Amino acid sequence: MNEPQKSNLINPDFKYKTFAQEDRYVMYALEYLREGNKEEAADLFEKLYENTFNNEYLLEYSRLSFALKRYDDLIEIIEKNREKITNAEDNILKIYILALVQKSEFEKAEKEIKNLLKIEENDSIYELLGSVYIRKGEYNKAKELFGKIYERTSSISSLLSLTDIMYRYTNQRAEAINLLESYITIKGCDNIICSRLLELYQNENNIDGVISILKRTYITFKDKGNAQALEKSINF
Repeated sequence: MNEPQKSNLINPDFKYKTFAQEDRYVMYALEYLREGNKEEAADLFEKLYENTFNNEYLLEYSRLSFALKRYDDLIEIIEKNREKITNAEDNILKIYILALVQKSEFEKAEKEIKNLLKIEENDSIYELLGSVYIRKGEYNKAKELFGKIYERTSSISSLLSLTDIMYRYTNQRAEAINLLESYITIKGCDNIICSRLLELYQNENNIDGVISILKRTYITFKDKGNAQALEKSINF
């Protein structure tokens, strides 16, 4: 029987079943990644996982498979080996959930997220749940969830998600714009927020708003000495 070993080229601290060709396969996989050959790298990480049950290899395989849109294969291997997934579980399951969403398996994805929240309760997982609500067309649920995240964290990502839902789905265009305006009044003209607000002003044909944002952008970039961005603002 093979004995566990304590090191490998991916994670030196994780114990797993040995595999005679492991180091060779890892080196080839890393070389394929360096060359941008994700397909061959994914195939090798799959073989590495099947021969070692090292979840670090499963994580690498999952990332690559998702990037390659191999959602069915990704879902199958994770569901087949679910009981073996302990190390790196949250990261693997997040990718698994994203694959379920891509396959429109929303009910299963929502169930998995709620199970994941029992293991680790954080805002990134709640945002994942919010994205499932959006894909399911449950916009009021999504709005409520992102609203709570924004109240708690004032994060840019939650604000963008919240105002996008309000503007596009819940017929609250003016309120969405007001939220973005309040943010820049308090915290200044963050590039992402001001760009989003500029886009909405253009959609609304709000010339005064466009001019106001361009002035704010000009002043912000001037103060920061960002000459290139300043030139773009002037020549918009």
